[in-house]
Amino acid sequence: MTAEVPPGWYPDPNGSGQKYWDGQQWQGGAPAPLVPTVGAPSPYGGFGGPAAPKPDTATSLLGLWSLLMGLGALVLDFLCGVGIVFGLVGLGVGLIALNRSKQTNANRGLVIAGIAVNGVALLLGLVLVIFFGTAFTAGFSSSGN
Repeated sequence: MTAEVPPGWYPDPNGSGQKYWDGQQWQGGAPAPLVPTVGAPSPYGGFGGPAAPKPDTATSLLGLWSLLMGLGALVLDFLCGVGIVFGLVGLGVGLIALNRSKQTNANRGLVIAGIAVNGVALLLGLVLVIFFGTAFTAGFSSSGN
């Protein structure tokens, strides 16, 4: 007496996946996978490639603050170098935001723009302070004689 093989999916002897045995004959094709096979589970649910950046309000605000401080520093640079202080603070905030954006992978463009504007504001402020400081002290030394 032979044992009957119950209907179901079985490995294809030719090595091309699986075939379905209906109890009497083999059927072609492979079953749809029950679990997606691409990628690892995403921390945000589902399967697939890299996870989308998680929105991070704190990094957005720090990046925006850094950018605004840099723009303010550029304006204030023309008031005898007062913008240097704002540029330093904005640069510090920008570096903090850059560190956060590396962890969350969000708002990196805004943060880098803030750091760049603060860097330009610092350089411009230093050039203006040196230029006007030199001109101002030269004016004092020539008027004293």
